[in-house]
Amino acid sequence: MGYPILTATASQPGILTVTQERFYENPHGKIHQYSPFGFNWEIPLLVSTSVGANSTQLVWLPHTQKSVDINIAKNAHWVKINTGQLGYFRVKYDSEDLRKISTEFGS
Repeated sequence: MGYPILTATASQPGILTVTQERFYENPHGKIHQYSPFGFNWEIPLLVSTSVGANSTQLVWLPHTQKSVDINIAKNAHWVKINTGQLGYFRVKYDSEDLRKISTEFGS
């Protein structure tokens, strides 16, 4: 059945949209299989930001939804999803957000 990849996008100031889809090692070689849940997962998202970096916010992305909007501080310099790497999924950030996270936490 695989596992999800999450895409994090700043849809507007103070809002981070997280979208789930099935992860493929080779996206061009997609295998069409049946899933009763449409390859959507129940995903607990532990989110931390540069504003209040020592605290995390728990947000659920239910299998009934492809995406969820997360309220974050408008002045947050960086946002990290899966704080502590407790979830079994990958997160895809845009290049600028990935650079900020890499600068903060190392490569």
